[in-house]
Amino acid sequence: MSDLLQPVIDSPAFKSASLGLGLLMFLLSIALVFWLFRDARRRGSSGIIWALVAGFALLVGIIIGFSKLDFGFVTVGLGSLGMVLLALLIYTFVRPADFVADAQERELSQRLLEAELEKNACPSCGAGIETDFLICPSCNITLRRPCEYCSRPIKTAWATCPYCRAGKGKQAVAKKPVPKKRTSTGTAKKPANKPKPNSSATFKD
Repeated sequence: MSDLLQPVIDSPAFKSASLGLGLLMFLLSIALVFWLFRDARRRGSSGIIWALVAGFALLVGIIIGFSKLDFGFVTVGLGSLGMVLLALLIYTFVRPADFVADAQERELSQRLLEAELEKNACPSCGAGIETDFLICPSCNITLRRPCEYCSRPIKTAWATCPYCRAGKGKQAVAKKPVPKKRTSTGTAKKPANKPKPNSSATFKD
C-alpha cells in the first residue's frame, strides 16, 4: 500500500498541498490559543495560565507532527490543531459561565434595584423610613411636621399643606357646601274642604 502511495506523496503537487494545508491548520491553532487567552481574561480567569496551557499543547502537537512526516507538513498542522482543540475542550468545561462585564452589569442592576427599594431613607442616618413618619426612629431627626389643621404629615419646607390647602399662619380653606336643588313634584296642593251647610237645619217662625 505504501509502495502505491509513495509516488503520490513524493509528487510536487502533493507536497505543496500538504505544506499549504499544514500551515493553515498551524495558523488556526495559534489563533485559537490567542482566542482562549482573550476569552479567559474576559471571564475573569487567568488568561496567562490558560495561554500557557494551550501553548504547551501546541508544542506537543508540533513535536508529534514532526515525528510523523510521512505525509509532509500536514501532520504538523494536524498534531498542533488537535492538541489545541483538546486544551480548548478542557477549558470549555471549567471556564466561568459569565463574562466579567456581564457580571458587573448584573451587580450594578441589583444595586440600582436595592437603591430603588430603599429610596425612602433618612437623610441623616440612611435608615429606612415611611412616608408618614414625623421623625426618624433611628436618629430622631425631624422629617416632617403635622399640619396645624388636618394633622397630616407634611414636609417642613412646604409653605402650604397639599391636603387641606392651609398655609403657615393661615386657616384652611373650607369648601362651601353646595345647596341642593329642590325638585318639584308637579302636584298642586288641593284647597281645604269648606264645611257644607247643614240642609237639615230648621228655621223658626
